[in-house]
Amino acid sequence: MAIIVQQDPVNASREIMSSAFENEQELEDILIAHPHLLRGAEEDELFFVAKQIILPDAGKIDLFLVSSEGLPVITEVKLGRNQEARREIVAQAFDYVSALTLLDLLRLDKLVDNKLQEILEQQSLSSQSEDLWMEFNENLKSAKTRFILAVDEAPEGLLRIMEFLTNHTNLDVRLIEIQKFKEADGSCTFVPTVKVERTETKRRAFAGSSSMVINPEYIAFYNSMQDSMQNVISSRLTPRNDDYRYAYVRLKKGCLVRYDIPAAQDSLKISFKSCTRSADTVREKVEQQYPNWKDIITGHQLTFVQLKGDIIAYVINIEIPTSGLNSESFVKEASTVFKLLVDKFSPVADELN
Repeated sequence: MAIIVQQDPVNASREIMSSAFENEQELEDILIAHPHLLRGAEEDELFFVAKQIILPDAGKIDLFLVSSEGLPVITEVKLGRNQEARREIVAQAFDYVSALTLLDLLRLDKLVDNKLQEILEQQSLSSQSEDLWMEFNENLKSAKTRFILAVDEAPEGLLRIMEFLTNHTNLDVRLIEIQKFKEADGSCTFVPTVKVERTETKRRAFAGSSSMVINPEYIAFYNSMQDSMQNVISSRLTPRNDDYRYAYVRLKKGCLVRYDIPAAQDSLKISFKSCTRSADTVREKVEQQYPNWKDIITGHQLTFVQLKGDIIAYVINIEIPTSGLNSESFVKEASTVFKLLVDKFSPVADELN
């Protein structure tokens, strides 16, 4: 294949022939220097975070990136002559995504030498998101990631596999062909072509086929909490995902107050949570603010909970009466406790940032 370069209508054009990549490392280096080559038609910017990340029990990710909307992006680089690009790509895609989403945010940041937090905080200044770090954490926990396969050529068999993944699974995959054109003076031109991707239309279509049934009681409770607190807290209550089982209010970066409706529905859990500082640091700041922190919520027991990895929460469980989640008295009690946690832990969040 060749491309034609013409500087103006008068001068003769020149033809540049395609050239093979020496190895996968050469293609990796180009993508690290120019991550925008991996962008699709409906995507914002991509930022390189780290390369050759070893995931527990899943192998090594070639490149790890993050989008300007806080989406984790795994990129594998293969040359067409590498038969692994066809034989093992399905297993790799699911293996990498599942292993990545089992990591908590702090462990992942440590794997990439703390580059993730640095990049997200830099991009938060220009992002539409109020807190890109928190958006990334929510995407990670919800398994909302993108898997990109970057190749120099996409044979028919590989196209068939990637089309199947994007049409028949909920895995967000993209196949991009990067061609190299080398001139006589040694300079190179790189041309990306998106061969397969899950467009926003496909995402909506797949989501529309979901069998998840949303409990209307959860939506009603969310609306009641929102109405009860809208005039007493400055930040808006936001549902965590589409089933409305929990919702949150952001404080400073990496901190939030949230409620959870447990599966057993015997109590409502309201908690302050930090995802960006070590548990020891959070506990130290809480105890500086409140030497008797267990007594700061009158009438309810506040419990310190060590979550997965190094994430910490201070939790209150309010027993749900037999009259139900949406009784007027229970909503009043829950919103009062929620507001108390926002008031009490906002100074802690300020100290942590």
